[in-house]
Amino acid sequence: MVVATAASTAPAADGDLVRSYLRDIGRVPLLTHEQEITLG
Repeated sequence: MVVATAASTAPAADGDLVRSYLRDIGRVPLLTHEQEITLG
C-alpha cells in the first residue's frame, strides 16, 4: 500500500506550526481517571 504524505510537499514552516500546536496543547492538564468517568 502506498501512502502519500503531505510533509514531502509542504513547506518547512508547517513543521513549526505543528510543533507550536503540540506545545500549546501540552500546557492543558489531562483528565484524571475519576474525571473521565464523571464526565463520560
